[in-house]
Amino acid sequence: MTQHPEPHDEAVNRLFDEHQRALTDGLDRVLDVEAGLREVLLQSHHDTAVDALGNVLDVEAGLAAILPTTSPPSSTGQPDSTEEPESDRAARELPQTFGSDRSGEAADRHGSQAYGFSETGKGLNKGIRKVEVALKWDPSRTGQPHADVNLVAAAYSTSDPYGDPAYLVRLDSRSPDGTIVLYRNSELGMGFGWDEVMTLELDRIDGRYARVVVGVVIQQRSTRQTFAGVLNPALRIREGYTILAEDDFGDVLGATAATVAEFSRDEYGQWDFRPGMHGFNGDTATFTETMGRTHER
Repeated sequence: MTQHPEPHDEAVNRLFDEHQRALTDGLDRVLDVEAGLREVLLQSHHDTAVDALGNVLDVEAGLAAILPTTSPPSSTGQPDSTEEPESDRAARELPQTFGSDRSGEAADRHGSQAYGFSETGKGLNKGIRKVEVALKWDPSRTGQPHADVNLVAAAYSTSDPYGDPAYLVRLDSRSPDGTIVLYRNSELGMGFGWDEVMTLELDRIDGRYARVVVGVVIQQRSTRQTFAGVLNPALRIREGYTILAEDDFGDVLGATAATVAEFSRDEYGQWDFRPGMHGFNGDTATFTETMGRTHER
């Protein structure tokens, strides 16, 4: 004989199903909050470490600037007044192109500030040494496709500075010597602070490489996405505490990718920074193959 559930059993089962769905939804929300808090905590620890390192580097630079340089005493115990000081001899032997004419030329090429040359035009400074490129954006609104935006860098050899990249640095790869590293990555733009951060230790890059170009690319999936569909994108490029460039991608809203910075080594081995944003349309593979040809002259 077939047994039918009692009415009160059906009510209990319905109530149980409703509570089970509510618990599942609540657990999903808790997991989302946990993921967001975890990313915020990691970013907070990273920012603290970066600030501490910046303070150490500032102290080191300050001490190097104020500490006197010593030279070995002469055999008689008295300084040789006939010997030309090392600094004067080095300044006299510098080519004349390091004077104000070259400084003005560099300023014309790069804008109001000539990176790699002192503003007074008295000689070559240390140039750009270590740079941080940071990218952030906000999560997409409900019902909109998620925007996955990535930093990418390409290094070019001295023999082919505007050709194919010698190597790429992105989420799944790094430079062979570890001088260019993407150490923070986000797929959804969640959390506070900067979502993706790349460091470039230009002063440590091997002499075989003459150019490094940094770009930003939107991962393309079923729906084509451009910067117009990315919520509140922002870019910052800095050396230490000095901001070299900032941008909101407002000039490339219709593009799917853009180059955002170019660093080139001059004939004296110093690195110059050339700001500027140039939009591209195409997939990630095409962009990484052609991004270094933007500034070809």
